Amino acid sequence: MPSAKPFLDPATGDPDTGRILSEAVPLAKLIGVFVAVSLVPFGFAFLAFGHSVLGVILTLIG
Repeated sequence: MPSAKPFLDPATGDPDTGRILSEAVPLAKLIGVFVAVSLVPFGFAFLAFGHSVLGVILTLIG
């Protein structure tokens, strides 16, 4: 018995945009949170600490 293909409307075979968006939007938000959090050390390294040793360390850690 073949399984139903995800993200396709079984009746028409067209992409189910509602389901695609319902899966993609939370995933995009989660990725955005991780990107925003990862930019904090880089922001400190480049803006606050400039060319100091601490700036280099934060850049390497981030």
